[in-house]
Amino acid sequence: MDVQQPVISIAPTPLIVNAGEDQTVTGGTSTQLNCSTNYIGNGILKYIWTPSTGLNNNSIANPTATVTNDITYTLTVTTPCGQTASDDIKLSLAQLSVDAGADKTVICGGTTQLSCTISNYVGTNALKYKWTPSTGLNNDSIASPTATVLHNTSYTVTVTALNGSTSSDSVKLIITPMDKPEIGIVGLSNLNKNRIAWNKASSKGIAAYNIYKETNVTDVYEKIGSVAYDSLSVFTDNQSAANVKSNKYKMSILDKSDLESPLSNPHKTMHLSINKGQNNIWNLIWESYEGFSVSTYNIYRGTNPTNLNFIDATSASSSQYSDISVPNGDVYYQLEVISPTLISPSKVSAVSKIQQTENFIQTTYNSSRSNIATNVVDGINELNAGENDIKIYPNPIKNEFRIDFAGCSTFEILNLTGQVVYSGDLNKSTIVDISNLSAGNYLIKLKVGNSYLYKRIIKE
Repeated sequence: MDVQQPVISIAPTPLIVNAGEDQTVTGGTSTQLNCSTNYIGNGILKYIWTPSTGLNNNSIANPTATVTNDITYTLTVTTPCGQTASDDIKLSLAQLSVDAGADKTVICGGTTQLSCTISNYVGTNALKYKWTPSTGLNNDSIASPTATVLHNTSYTVTVTALNGSTSSDSVKLIITPMDKPEIGIVGLSNLNKNRIAWNKASSKGIAAYNIYKETNVTDVYEKIGSVAYDSLSVFTDNQSAANVKSNKYKMSILDKSDLESPLSNPHKTMHLSINKGQNNIWNLIWESYEGFSVSTYNIYRGTNPTNLNFIDATSASSSQYSDISVPNGDVYYQLEVISPTLISPSKVSAVSKIQQTENFIQTTYNSSRSNIATNVVDGINELNAGENDIKIYPNPIKNEFRIDFAGCSTFEILNLTGQVVYSGDLNKSTIVDISNLSAGNYLIKLKVGNSYLYKRIIKE
């Protein structure tokens, strides 16, 4: 008799699905998902990834995912016999690491290049850039635009990847004062006033040029005026007295952010004095021009101040000259120096139509002339008849001098405008202290009975 064997049922192995380790994905790049299972049977497994957002195919084992934000995918696997299992994987989005660069300093109206870098982008698709504000930028949609600014400005760049993810960073452009300018030349205007001229810098950021003049204290300057950038780059000091003394000037730039540059190097006018030597010789003594390298002093002479002719020249190492062939009567002298560089004042730009205006510039601005020194003082010639009676020494004078006169008298010292700057009594001899007077020509007026004698002195 056959014995029937019992039927043994073997339970299927539970399906295990692994959707992979959680990942961090850089914005703008894609990653591949990798599914694994313990299934060893025959037949084709069925895969479903949910949600399908960002997947190139949600029904394969290893789809490619491109994400724009954090997302969790669930993978469900079904065997041919209907057994199912699931697993999750989380993709976290790493923001683009955007760097707009370190803050920069730039002069007002100056130009600098911005630069945006991204250290963690490994994708091949083009990124989109947007700089805000767009003011002053040559292009607000590139990685490295050029910026021209008039005020402190903070720029923000926003970078967008193909998948829509964005990241931003900012950079500040801080306005710093401009470099000190350069005076071109100082000389005399047609009205016998000191005139400062300069070559204007080409800039969108300059508001004005400030003019400074040395006070009665050495190296202490005070502002005396301002010239707008769109005006002619020339300033006339109407308070100057070229026939009395020289003056020293400096200049600065005021930008459109109200920042002022350091003061320029100084320029100083010449001051010419003359005194009579033996016979008919006139001695010229002058303060040198300061501001550029002078090679030659040109000397002019005439019998009236409106018609001076060149008579000689001397090297810049000299500050004295004796004219031994002087015509009789009134005589006038003036010095001239020529700038080694072209001085081209302008209203808009430093160099405009130089060739067409070169002759005008050369004769008007490239030459600096001193005051006119003369043996005529307010229409009164020194009285030679009194020279043997009046003795003044030393002359020129540094701080004090002595007057010898055979008799008693009162005397006054007058400046060249006729103003009395000193008065005193004279009894044969006296010492006079004029250390408080400015350098220049003065006239001593001595009363003798009902008439006056005059004598010129020079204060160094």
